[in-house]
Amino acid sequence: MEGLVSKINEISSLLSQDTVCFDLLPGGKEAKLQSLFAENKNLNLTYSTENGKVIGLTSGLIEGGSCISLSLIDRFWLSGEPVYVEKPHAAIEDDSIFLTAIYDALSIEVLTERKREELIARRTNSKKQGKLKDADVLDRPLSTFNQDFRSDFECEGVTLHHPNPQSDDVIFEFNNGRFESFPEKKEGTPNGTAIEPVITNLLNNHWSLHDSLTGVSVIYPRPADRHESYRNITQKAYEANHLHEKDNQFALRCEKVSLEWKTTSVERLMEAEFEAIQDGVLSVDEALKFIRQVEMDTICLVDSGVISFDTKAFISNLDDRKKKQKAMQKPSSLFNNRSSGQYYVVCSTSPDRRLNHEPVIHMSQLASGPRVLNQHNKHLWMPTKSTIERLEAQCSKELGAFLNKKELVEPLEILGVLSQGVGVAPEVLVRLLCGDTNASDLRTLEVLVGSDAELKSQLYEHLRLYTSKLVERIEDSLKNAILKRKIKQEVKKRKKIKKRKIPHNDVLREKILERKEVNKSILEIEKNNEDHTLEYYQMKIKLSSLDDDISKIKSERKSILAKKEQEPRYLNLDSIEIELPPLPRDETLVSVVKAHLNNHNAKSSVLTALIDQYLELHGILNRGK
Repeated sequence: MEGLVSKINEISSLLSQDTVCFDLLPGGKEAKLQSLFAENKNLNLTYSTENGKVIGLTSGLIEGGSCISLSLIDRFWLSGEPVYVEKPHAAIEDDSIFLTAIYDALSIEVLTERKREELIARRTNSKKQGKLKDADVLDRPLSTFNQDFRSDFECEGVTLHHPNPQSDDVIFEFNNGRFESFPEKKEGTPNGTAIEPVITNLLNNHWSLHDSLTGVSVIYPRPADRHESYRNITQKAYEANHLHEKDNQFALRCEKVSLEWKTTSVERLMEAEFEAIQDGVLSVDEALKFIRQVEMDTICLVDSGVISFDTKAFISNLDDRKKKQKAMQKPSSLFNNRSSGQYYVVCSTSPDRRLNHEPVIHMSQLASGPRVLNQHNKHLWMPTKSTIERLEAQCSKELGAFLNKKELVEPLEILGVLSQGVGVAPEVLVRLLCGDTNASDLRTLEVLVGSDAELKSQLYEHLRLYTSKLVERIEDSLKNAILKRKIKQEVKKRKKIKKRKIPHNDVLREKILERKEVNKSILEIEKNNEDHTLEYYQMKIKLSSLDDDISKIKSERKSILAKKEQEPRYLNLDSIEIELPPLPRDETLVSVVKAHLNNHNAKSSVLTALIDQYLELHGILNRGK
């Protein structure tokens, strides 16, 4: 930095006929501030704003200059951060027609049997133990790896080749001799569709961008940092191979430079790779992932500043820790706020509803422009009308195949079968086919077969058969509800009997002793010929009352003991009989069921759900007549 001022003066002298501007754009301020002390009257200090205007620091901070935004590459360069860019803005513009054709043809990559087996095999040795999640089947990526894409792709001057029928690889051949390859796998690992340029093209076409870069790798500026990063990543791969005996990139990297991984050290592999890169055996691109501090799929320059987009085939959830880590790695000189302006683009059929509260935008909604950033449910898949029509046709095909099997299942399960067949979650099918998120599964099936007379006939026959079974279930549930009520009543009665207290012997003994004393007094009075007195008559009344009490106590004891002896130890359910007349098979069924429940003071949540289902089925069948 000591020679910076003298170097500036030297350049200024060489260009004495011109006004030399030295720009103090953010980044590397320590070195640039030295220019303030340069003794050169020809030097014009300026500061470029993000929208391309120039502030002259020696002219009273008056804005001047053109309003051409400083390009993203220039911003990286001025901040001293080396970057590697796969596709600049101009490259995306040149391929805009081709990339638009790819986007228009993207189709659902259904989980075929081959792909299912491969996915299970990859997970066999992982913590997931070879198990598939619902999302693996129902939240499928929109990609180039399917027959529908190959059938729909149309682009003038580009020919699509499908070289291997055993895979979904595609190769695009341009009239100028250029080739673009989209392999399904890369070095044995699923590769995924290279969708990032497609996303950038959508942004270029609908977001009024000043500039954009695709596939940006921000590289560590210091050689020592790059070497340390390269070594740390290689060390982790080495440990995975040697310590945990897992085949991974270390073995593959050794193979590329003709080394045996079991006898190769980290330093030896790095040395061999550096030589191979210098000799052109390995491309520089392969070393990028070892020396970059952050990778960004797409960064865009808009009026408000710089924003970034990370493209994902599908997103189950976003980890707050990873989001913060990603934000911290972004160049501070490029973003006004590293935590803001960071968005994710999802490209699958059924993103998780929780993503509604995250900075996630579905690929299909990017055409709405920047206003989508403030919209609700921007993570949802919003396909075109033609895509929905194709999805409807696929669902009809799946429904026909299922009904031909003659398997009688709940209508609610049928939509689940269709969802698995087309790779779209049931709730998404409901929204797309009915246009109403609150529509029921049965209503969705009704809409699906609306214009297909044969399929409609098959479905309605299935629904009629199921309705008959449903009535039988309602009858069983009604009997169970009444039975439960009777059991409850019987148990309550038994408890009441059990709780009844048997008069204690002491009470009876006291009454007998008291009677004996009263009787003795009566005999004494009669002996004295005083039986005409009031006392005598009172004693006689008391004696009679005691006799009644003693008789009642003995009778009550006998009755309670008899009932307890007769009561079985366990409740015999077979003794409780429930007989009901057959339920009607029309709209009166509901009132009849409710009457039975009211008569027995019974209720059942299960029965309520079955009745609701019956009413909906009955309504659909009536409309279909």
